[in-house]
Amino acid sequence: MHCKRCDYPLWDLAARVCPECGLGFSPTEYEFVVNSVRFMCPHCRQAYYGTAEGGHLWPRRFACVKCTKEVDESEMVLLPTAGVSEVQTVGGVVPWRERATRGRFKSFFKTIGLSAFLPHRLAKYCGQTTSPGEAWWFGMLVVLLSVATGIGWMGVFCLTMQYSRLGIQAGGSDILDMVLNGALWLVLPPLGIALIGLLWTGAAHLIMTLGNPRAADVGFARTAECFGYALGSSFLIAVPCLGMYMVPLAAVWVAVSAIVQLVVRNHGVVSVGRVVWGVLALPLLAVAALIGWIGFAVAYL
Repeated sequence: MHCKRCDYPLWDLAARVCPECGLGFSPTEYEFVVNSVRFMCPHCRQAYYGTAEGGHLWPRRFACVKCTKEVDESEMVLLPTAGVSEVQTVGGVVPWRERATRGRFKSFFKTIGLSAFLPHRLAKYCGQTTSPGEAWWFGMLVVLLSVATGIGWMGVFCLTMQYSRLGIQAGGSDILDMVLNGALWLVLPPLGIALIGLLWTGAAHLIMTLGNPRAADVGFARTAECFGYALGSSFLIAVPCLGMYMVPLAAVWVAVSAIVQLVVRNHGVVSVGRVVWGVLALPLLAVAALIGWIGFAVAYL
């Protein structure tokens, strides 16, 4: 259990604020492995063990069996159970980080599910440790496979039909041209999405930190990791024949996933409103520019 702002260990603390940075906390904000943590009475140090979902106590408020005082889980002093390391208390790990042991196929699709449907849990699994490289490797793999499945095959099919009508000669330069053009259909869209994603990440991070007195606590690596895992929601592009039309919905889903993750990861450091504005500013600006261009084209072209 570490501070969500500065990563300071919060074990064996009766105070409800981090001694390093002053951020308030509660044990109820964390998830643990069942029975891996001792919840000790703040008055007499009587130990209790979390057997409920997320490794929490049930009931959360009760009379201590030793000192008979009324206690609540949010007041408890926490320590790992004897014989359990701190790492073993963590309530969950990003599946993609454990692909070597879980299996790449299983880890890949479990992380997509977390990104699309449980982004708040994915953010908690990430904790304060950041690995933007792994997150973007995962996100770009989702994008590449989705584009190839939902869009790329259409380009390859059209090029094949085009060159067939032209009557290409086996071994001729036309075959090389067809292969290269087909490859461009598969490579250029993911590269474009990667560049847009990086620009989007930078814009969101700038807005979240600009004029924020706690800007030093908002690391770019954390923002980049959230966007990298949020790209897992772009799997909608993989719908055959409809991939091109699913791009707007996929973009909205990615934005929602990124917002939820950033709110959880930057709890107490960046306001929800600033996170929402940071993530949506660039897309809204792009939509406004597109509408303006269409209006200009209709009026003057």
